[in-house]
Amino acid sequence: MQLSVMAVGPFMANCWMLKDDKTGKALVVDPGFYSEELETFLQKIGINELEYILITHGHLDHFCGAPYIKEKFGGKIVIGEKDKDETQRLYKLFLGTDYEEQFKPFKADITVSDGEKLNFCGEAIEILHTPGHTKGEVCYIINDMLFSGDVLFQGSIGRTDLDGGNVFMLVESLKKLALLEKNYKILTGHGEKTTLDFEKETNRYLKAACGKK
Repeated sequence: MQLSVMAVGPFMANCWMLKDDKTGKALVVDPGFYSEELETFLQKIGINELEYILITHGHLDHFCGAPYIKEKFGGKIVIGEKDKDETQRLYKLFLGTDYEEQFKPFKADITVSDGEKLNFCGEAIEILHTPGHTKGEVCYIINDMLFSGDVLFQGSIGRTDLDGGNVFMLVESLKKLALLEKNYKILTGHGEKTTLDFEKETNRYLKAACGKK
């Protein structure tokens, strides 16, 4: 599978794109702010139609572009069950602000919960509910790739001082990730990608959550 990424919007959120070379089918993860540059990039890497638009959590820098991308490329919008209302709540909250023109209220086509799976080109997309940064954040696992949203970063973790944040839930989510045995590629919501083993060894927040020094 062909993996690509583009940082989008003023918060430089990573929009990840995955294309199956055999079938040409594709998905995107966290299309934050829509732009002509993002549309051009998708076309440049050969994406003409989408199967899924996966949203890790209900913050505007991770979902604003979803309805626009769906209009251009199709695809079913997927979000965690407990964040499903955020796409409309935040639209109302940001009316009259500089971000209003980026917003288009929408409902996800599919809501997912922990342990569920979706099918993508014969491969399973596994759903991990990892709250803490938001109440409904999920990670998506495909083969050796784990799209972590804003739960786990290279050398850091997600903040808990925004709506839906909860430090105790985040600690439990970090423990959940640390228990995964496979050395997944961690494809983060911001910044550089990393690996799970590297974070287990070096990320002081992840280590502290697991009671390690």
